[in-house]
Amino acid sequence: MRLMTHTLIATGIMLASCSVYAAVAVEKELNVMVHELANANNTPVQLIEKGDIQAAMIANEASMGISSRKWLDSEIALFENKFGYRPVQIFFTYDAVSILVNQDNPVRAMTMGQLKQIFGCQDSPQKLDWRQLPDHQNEDFSTAVPYAVSGELDTHLNFSKLVDCGKDQYLATQFLSSHDEMNEQISSDINAIGYSVLPGVPDDLKRIAILDDRGKAFTIDPETVLSGRYPLANVYYLSLNIPPKQKGLTSEQQRLVDLTFDQDNQSIIEKHGFLPLPAEAVHRNQVKLKQVLPLVVGGYK
Repeated sequence: MRLMTHTLIATGIMLASCSVYAAVAVEKELNVMVHELANANNTPVQLIEKGDIQAAMIANEASMGISSRKWLDSEIALFENKFGYRPVQIFFTYDAVSILVNQDNPVRAMTMGQLKQIFGCQDSPQKLDWRQLPDHQNEDFSTAVPYAVSGELDTHLNFSKLVDCGKDQYLATQFLSSHDEMNEQISSDINAIGYSVLPGVPDDLKRIAILDDRGKAFTIDPETVLSGRYPLANVYYLSLNIPPKQKGLTSEQQRLVDLTFDQDNQSIIEKHGFLPLPAEAVHRNQVKLKQVLPLVVGGYK
């Protein structure tokens, strides 16, 4: 097949591709990362930015889509009524917000309510005094001082809703220009606290857990995040329209699936604040796509 250059009108990006390329619906926050992954792997795609990926696939505007939520039963019914079979949904990537404190801060976990008091938008100024928490009966501790990197949450959902203030609301967080600057502030002040979407934690800082309504603490690990138990995270799913008569994936579908299967793409994914899939999630995807056999009887939930 003769190669030619296509202008992707939906995104304004030029990609070298063959004369037929896959239409993929993506949510806004993933657009730039998926572009870079596709370019780096010479994967021909037409990215269509959509707010509702499921609706776009039901309307047959795209044969594949990347969404921050699972399909609803009602959406699956609509899809099945139109095509005669169900969509296939697998993991694509995920992100998670870490809450970072000074190594000398004895706090191990905090509730979402406490984090909202520190970082959230308020109608009037509110502050959290560390001495109100257990193990903080020390005169060196006082009011929590929140920090963040400017613009870091622009492409991330969930936690960004907490810090997206209205016109007359108050936000105590001090925004800095880089992670290095924020890390330095936290490491030099025992009262400081910050959040970050980067996967690593500097040696002189520590990541704390998040308490749910029943007091159970959850830390960032792939299983906790991918199962939806860590509250400051988003899981992104790749949905595919695969007719039952189709034997395996098409070359276009396989190349899109490979974008996050391939370990060579890890640095691109992490650069944008997202996380590559762990081996266990990749295996679950391959089981779902019927490319390998499950490791346990009955497959995966």
